[in-house]
Amino acid sequence: MKIRKFKKSDANEVAKLIIKNDLEVAVKFYPKKVVSARLKEITPAKILKKSVKRICFVAEENKKIIGYISLSGNEIKKCFVLPKYHKRGIGRKLVFKIEKIAKIKGIKKLVLYSNFYTEKFYKKCGFKRLKIIWENVGDLKFKQIYMEKKLK
Repeated sequence: MKIRKFKKSDANEVAKLIIKNDLEVAVKFYPKKVVSARLKEITPAKILKKSVKRICFVAEENKKIIGYISLSGNEIKKCFVLPKYHKRGIGRKLVFKIEKIAKIKGIKKLVLYSNFYTEKFYKKCGFKRLKIIWENVGDLKFKQIYMEKKLK
């Protein structure tokens, strides 16, 4: 497994990865309407558009993308690993890669919005819960956990 910079040609595979994750994982803790609304927002075109403004990496194994992470300013925007690769340290390696880049850029803390399913993962990576907020997707509301990690 290697971590490399995101390329334009990765957008389709990354979109599929995020959709697969939502269909297999997010449905366990979000109402179906929220998952459906989130899925509408995941397209290769939108990933490409956002990648221009973000620092993005993919985790790749045997030329297949199995993970993705993006950073905008000091906020981790997306971090996904294909469900069958969960609990293998891939997500942690992606987070640590972003931390390394953030430190080089002089960023003192990282923030992110988690959910109740991924909060434990982010805590293992050193993030702390600051507060619970309500997020809107269209006319739907759902809870998110705002977390931060001070970088040393």
